[in-house]
Amino acid sequence: MSIADATCSLKTFLVTGGAGSIGSFLVRELLKHGAKKVIAFDIDEHSLAVLSRKINDYRLQAFLGDVKDSSDVERALEGVDIVLHLAAVKMVDVSSYNPLPCIRTNVDGTINMVLGALKEKVSKFLFISSDKAVDFGSVYGATKFIGERLTLWGNFSKYRTFSVCRLGNVIETRGNVFEIWKEQKETGQPLTVTHPDMERYFWHVEEAVAFILKALETMKGGEIFIPKMSLFKVIDLARKISPEIRLIGVRPEELLKARLITDYEKELLKDEGEYWVIRQ
Repeated sequence: MSIADATCSLKTFLVTGGAGSIGSFLVRELLKHGAKKVIAFDIDEHSLAVLSRKINDYRLQAFLGDVKDSSDVERALEGVDIVLHLAAVKMVDVSSYNPLPCIRTNVDGTINMVLGALKEKVSKFLFISSDKAVDFGSVYGATKFIGERLTLWGNFSKYRTFSVCRLGNVIETRGNVFEIWKEQKETGQPLTVTHPDMERYFWHVEEAVAFILKALETMKGGEIFIPKMSLFKVIDLARKISPEIRLIGVRPEELLKARLITDYEKELLKDEGEYWVIRQ
């Protein structure tokens, strides 16, 4: 039995945002590794129906609900052993023009999840964060920073079971730049890039989910897990798809260079080989 199998075997999982790009892949992996039950908690009815149809496993429960609703959260958490909290409003530009829905989902929703997990006494709670929580210049990044703090705050109770997994960009997520480029190339348009010096961390959904499971296996509570991802110039990636590039300028609240670690965190890092960890 692998470590992942031992972690998942006969456990009941709750995955918020479970019908999303990363969440749905994660649900499949948890079932593959022997989970007793996986509750995919999502506000998107259509995506939940598609997920249920594609997986077709009696151990999967599609839970239509909203993390902003504490009664939904309370019902979803009944009997749950492990929580993976992915649900969020994620689009930087959309969040900037609609800060209230972003804050209500990403902050109030995380408060509901942490308090509910404390009440239910879950054995593990892993919050999936973003590199945009570092040096944040956007509403979305600020909400992810607060989400990290709220999650780690949960360890001040006697149930030290709360940790954070901080990721870079995942290529297969909906609304990502590769999806936009694909549409532009198919319609004969030049690929849009905001700035020639724009840099971002990228990896594939399989890598992201593998890292989440690794963090889940090793967490004791109070950690921030940070992968050693590769940093790419966005314009170089675009040129691999098409030589036709159009620069459109940096968007509001967008940073030129992404970072996975703050300056003050560098003093707290422990090198674990393929990743870093900060223990609170």
